[in-house]
Amino acid sequence: MTKSIWEKRGLYSTLALMASLTCLEQNTIAFAAEEDGKTANVGFEEIVVTARKREETLQNVPVSVTAFSGEGLEKRGITNLQGINNFTPNLELSNGRPDGGGSAAQAYIRGIGQSDFLFPNDPGVGLYIDDVYLARSVGGMLSLVDVERVEVLRGPQGTLYGKNTIGGAIKVVTKKPTGELGGKVKVTVGNYDQIDGAFSLDFPLTDNIAGRVQAATLNKDGYVTRIADGVDLGNVNKDLFRADFVIEASDDFSIHFAGDIQRQRQNGAPGTLLAIVDSTAGAAILLDGAGNTVLNPVTNQPSVVPGSGLIEAFYNPVVIPNLWGPVLGLPAGSAFDGRWITGNSSQSNGTAPAVDNNDIWGLSMILDWTLSETLSVKSISAYRKIKATFSRDGDHSPFPIVETFNKFKQSQISQEIQLSGVSFDGKLNWLAGIYGFHESASDNNNVKLISGTFDIAGFELDLVPLSSIKVDSLAGFLHGTYDVTEKLSVTAGLRYTYDKKKLSRTFTNPQSGYIITMREEGVAESVDGRFGPPLEESWSEFSPKFGVDYQATEDLMLYALYSRGFKSGGWSPRPQVGTENDPYEPETLNSFEVGTKSKWHDGRLIANFSAFFNQYRNIQITTVRSDPGGLLILPVENAGEAELYGFELEVKAMPTPELQIHMGLGYLHNEYTDLDETSGLLKSNKLADAPEWTFNGSVQYAIPVGDNGEISLRGGGAYKSKTYKDPFNTVPLTQEGYWLFDAGITYETLDGDWRVALVGTNLADKKYLSNGVDVSAFGYFEGYFGRPREYFLSVTRNF
Repeated sequence: MTKSIWEKRGLYSTLALMASLTCLEQNTIAFAAEEDGKTANVGFEEIVVTARKREETLQNVPVSVTAFSGEGLEKRGITNLQGINNFTPNLELSNGRPDGGGSAAQAYIRGIGQSDFLFPNDPGVGLYIDDVYLARSVGGMLSLVDVERVEVLRGPQGTLYGKNTIGGAIKVVTKKPTGELGGKVKVTVGNYDQIDGAFSLDFPLTDNIAGRVQAATLNKDGYVTRIADGVDLGNVNKDLFRADFVIEASDDFSIHFAGDIQRQRQNGAPGTLLAIVDSTAGAAILLDGAGNTVLNPVTNQPSVVPGSGLIEAFYNPVVIPNLWGPVLGLPAGSAFDGRWITGNSSQSNGTAPAVDNNDIWGLSMILDWTLSETLSVKSISAYRKIKATFSRDGDHSPFPIVETFNKFKQSQISQEIQLSGVSFDGKLNWLAGIYGFHESASDNNNVKLISGTFDIAGFELDLVPLSSIKVDSLAGFLHGTYDVTEKLSVTAGLRYTYDKKKLSRTFTNPQSGYIITMREEGVAESVDGRFGPPLEESWSEFSPKFGVDYQATEDLMLYALYSRGFKSGGWSPRPQVGTENDPYEPETLNSFEVGTKSKWHDGRLIANFSAFFNQYRNIQITTVRSDPGGLLILPVENAGEAELYGFELEVKAMPTPELQIHMGLGYLHNEYTDLDETSGLLKSNKLADAPEWTFNGSVQYAIPVGDNGEISLRGGGAYKSKTYKDPFNTVPLTQEGYWLFDAGITYETLDGDWRVALVGTNLADKKYLSNGVDVSAFGYFEGYFGRPREYFLSVTRNF
């Protein structure tokens, strides 16, 4: 029976109270918000975060945050953003949709995010570099080379961070110039022919101008090999450069200039064929690589794909000429069947071009001006640009069933001005600001399908769509915390956002040369080089936040908060001739959260706990169905509403100066409470990328080596329970619960000049599904597996 909202709220309050009492009575609960800490006699060092856009120690921030220091990332061998996925409760972070390239970030926090890279879809988890918002997920799987820290903020962050942070936010904070001459050189070698090099240099230019430059090259082979041509998919080939300059114009005024460049030239995403659909069986029956029927583990019946009627109506089961037959030793005319499923996550039968290239650069300028002891102004100006090309063989076979090729361009400019201060004798700490954002993007999405299989409005579906979008967003916000007493504080905030999007679409037919435009009423129209009127919509939302926190003791804080977030609306990103262009509405989320933060035994035991209840409305989901005219469409629709609740518990302890223990636990329950009847979803379905349980734990032990150095031994494991990789919970895209194990040994001199580390990840070589796509409308499912067992040796010299 579904619990009422009041019963659930009572459950969450009870959980929070139990956690607090356990902390007080047993001193055993700990909440780890940071994944490392140097050996010390008096516990862990204080961690500074900027979750509320001002520097605060983590234990004093009434927000659910996990933070990783640069040193902690290094010890775990984490070199890109995806590496934090297994060490953060209730976070699911992977490469985005394969047709968006291997560097697109797909982030979900507490079950809320976005899988599709194409605009007008927006992410549900905001990604930031030094408080600069990255609007698109393409290129969002950032390299973490010599960064200061990474912060993961759980829950809606709309009041301070704005739209598209409905699930939370991930902040990458880079290192700033120190003003002192020094630097670092790091060389890494590992299996899969890994060869990485990184260099950074801090230098003073004058007494009040300091600079910092860093460069890196990251290279390793892929882990999925195409049988036909030997191309390795999932390889890494990136070059990075960043420069920072800080001018301390006076004691009250500073300017921070920064610029970064990334050049990536890689093969395509590491995909393979998971299952095919037998369209001759009268229903969409899944077949495995041996041609056997795949049974649903719940019903023990053949798995019927949602929307399976499309198979019979549109999938042409005729034998497709096999141009690769001589290479593969097969006769021409071989059928598309189970033989093309390799059954090996490291092999693929694909033959179409597969590339993943991008050039990304950005500039930013931050001005900090202290007007008085109680008033400051901060300006954040930024410009970023992406140019990317990516392609894939969608069916992972020698047949030209689905091949995608994208030319993606995006530029954005943003400006934020903050006015902050303290009032009423220091009792009120407040922040007010305005934010402006403009984005211009285009995507030439060439999807090649089986020639002659589909006919739409008299044209074959060999259409090349060019979509372009312009986004303008304005916002104003106010946030303040008032100390009612020395122990009790209340927080309130409000943000108003106005968002406008203008979308233009044009289709060209390579054979006929016709240009087709999509009119607002969804009617296809052939014109001679003339574009139709663009689609245009605007939305506005208020994002409030209210909270209260109580400092019960110097080392124990309790808090409760309400926040609301939203994700912008738009139109279906993959229109086909004849489909509607009705916009879908913004998603909204009402979040209720309670939590505790505590530390014990002189900071050698740190404990934090949070429990939440979310009301998720107007959920945007890509569906697969046919329109009244029988045409295949892939609309994004507001599918319905859901409730989510759960908790996070993180622990870190230092029983002795040499021993550190870290633990993180997340629980997430989700259920649909209302569904649109056209969505094809069932109320029994679970949200995609929302595992019920996440766990991570590690132990680190330091051994002195004479008077010159220290050896650190570290080992750990991470667990995720069953995870569905699509909203329909199809069998091929379901990953059962699994463990990943990692370990490392590090030697470091006491002066910090030298560090040598040997690190291994996924030591059990677990094969697990990281992502996948339901393409059953064309007869198959494709999957993308996580990285296999890897190990590397790195040598670092600081000077």
